[in-house]
Amino acid sequence: MDAVARFAQVCVQESPPLDLGLAAITCAFQSKVTEVQLIARLDELAEGLAAKYRLEMGQDISWLSGAEFSRTLFGAEGFQGDQLEYSSPSNSLLNEMLDRRRGIPITLTILGIEIGRRCGFNFFGIGMPGHFLMGEVGNSRQFFDPFEAGRVVSAQEARELFHAMHGHQHRFEEVFLAPAEPRQILMRVLNNLHAAFVNQGDPENLERVLNLQSVIPGYAKEALGQLAGLLATQGRFTDAAKIHDRLCLEDPTNLQGHERAAQQLRARLN
Repeated sequence: MDAVARFAQVCVQESPPLDLGLAAITCAFQSKVTEVQLIARLDELAEGLAAKYRLEMGQDISWLSGAEFSRTLFGAEGFQGDQLEYSSPSNSLLNEMLDRRRGIPITLTILGIEIGRRCGFNFFGIGMPGHFLMGEVGNSRQFFDPFEAGRVVSAQEARELFHAMHGHQHRFEEVFLAPAEPRQILMRVLNNLHAAFVNQGDPENLERVLNLQSVIPGYAKEALGQLAGLLATQGRFTDAAKIHDRLCLEDPTNLQGHERAAQQLRARLN
């Protein structure tokens, strides 16, 4: 099964597992790694962290508070925000992040959620505009910032962070601190890769991103439209026309428009 098909299989689940989703994304761009290898690395990291804490403290790691666990993973264990190459695709790929112990807010949060789950914690992602935080089920008073050494962030500090990034002319909404749905998180990872490959002028990898985005329920129409445009700019008119054929099913409200676009693209081959 190729990476796109596997990603589609993950995304149709009611609550897609973030570790499997990020592993499938990674495998789409890294042909030498497998999902089994990536999941095993997460398991080993969690087991090693738990064993280390048990040896040093004589207790199960789940006795830590969420804040202590966050500071441990994103402090003592060395996983940290990549301040120098923030927009690098490496920060969105699981194997690269594990190798370098560097990432961006969203992928570090996924790491925290998945390592935390393996250690007995119940974390979730918070998709603030322009930033990503980690929350803990049952703890509504504080959040954690994996990009900043796992520090504790209060609701007021999150509000101040938002205004520092976007200005006070923009209103902060409480919904910004609500748990993000797994599909939204995976889509946002792909949006980061999309931006990175556009900036690098890398149409081959941009095509991979759009193919992945096109299989996330609820996002197919926009991704397929962009994919058709990308293929057409490369002179791949037949492939672009086939995408519009798919859009006839995905976007029936614009059936005539997609039929016309497919016809025009095929006419360019004559």
